[in-house]
Amino acid sequence: MTLAASTKAFLGVAAKQRLATYDGKTWDFFDVGPRNAPPVVLLPGATGSPVVFHEIMTFVAQCGFRVLAVQYPVVWTYEEWVHSFDRFLTATNLSAVHVYGVCLGAMLAQRFCAAYPQRVLSLALTSGYGNIVGNLSRKMLSLMPIFYLKKYGAYALWSKRLTNHRIYMRQQSHTTIDKVSSTNQSDDMHQRYPDAKKARPRLALMKAHGSYPYLSHPDEVILYLTVHLRTYSSPTVS
Repeated sequence: MTLAASTKAFLGVAAKQRLATYDGKTWDFFDVGPRNAPPVVLLPGATGSPVVFHEIMTFVAQCGFRVLAVQYPVVWTYEEWVHSFDRFLTATNLSAVHVYGVCLGAMLAQRFCAAYPQRVLSLALTSGYGNIVGNLSRKMLSLMPIFYLKKYGAYALWSKRLTNHRIYMRQQSHTTIDKVSSTNQSDDMHQRYPDAKKARPRLALMKAHGSYPYLSHPDEVILYLTVHLRTYSSPTVS
C-alpha cells in the first residue's frame, strides 16, 4: 500500500479531535486504541503533523496501547509549550504518559520531562537534540521561511540556544531510536544519556532510515518503539 493510500485509510477510521485548554491554547490530535490502556503520546517535528504517525498509531494501538498524536498550538517559548502540554494531559485525564518525540518533538519531550518528570512514564526519541548548535538545526532554521516559523510558534523556540535542564528520570526508561551515524546532534544526545549504550533497548540503531524514518521505514521504528513500550508497561491486549 502506498503512503497516500495508507494515510487515506487511516483518516477514514480515525477522526481528528480538537481540545481547548484553559490557557486558551487549541490542541488538535488523534486518539486511537483502548481508552483504559497505557497511554502513548507522539510528538512530531516542526514540519510534521500528527497524521505522519498514522502507521505507528495503527500498529501500536493494535498492540494494546492508547495512542495520541498531537498538533502543537501556537506558542512563543518552550516554557509556554511545556505548561500547555501539561494542561492538555490534564484535560484528557492522563496523569502520566509514555512519550515518543521526533526532531523538535524530541527536544520538547525532554523539556517536558525535565519540568514534569512525574508525568512521563518513559521517553523514546528519534533525531533528537538538546540545543541548536548542530549544523543540521542551523540549516533547517535558515531554510524555513519566517512566516512559517511564526505561524507554528517555532521561531522563538529555535531562535536561541536550547540547552536542556537536567532531566530527573530513570535512565533505563529512555530509548534513543536513531540511525547509525555520528553528527553534532546525535553525539550530543548520546552524551546526554550515557547509560543508553550499556543496555538494550536503550539505544536502538536503525539499519534503514531517512530524513523521516517514521514515514520511509515505519516498520523498523514500530519494532523498536513497541519493544520499548512493552519493556516499560503492560498493554491491555496482545
